[in-house]
Amino acid sequence: MVVIASMIFVLQYTIFLIFSFSMLGAEVMEESARVSDAVYNSNWYMRMPAERRLLWFMKLRSDRPVGITAVKFFFVNRSTFAEAMKTAFSFFTIMRRFYGEE
Repeated sequence: MVVIASMIFVLQYTIFLIFSFSMLGAEVMEESARVSDAVYNSNWYMRMPAERRLLWFMKLRSDRPVGITAVKFFFVNRSTFAEAMKTAFSFFTIMRRFYGEE
């Protein structure tokens, strides 16, 4: 009984960690998208030419998405969390059917 309880605790903790990183990754991506809009909506045309050029570079850099990645392979966000949970549950149901419902 203790083994099952500890396994359930570890499972809950792991899901919580993955969920936390996913939510933070989504927030980082949303906020990084707002940087480009903020630079565009600033009074860049009233600035000196050197400042305009810096703002232009800032706009170009902020057009690329920024986020938390998993081994630089994919972005970690809400949709990847949902896909991971769907895949894990599918794997669980297949294994349960294969090994029986003991």
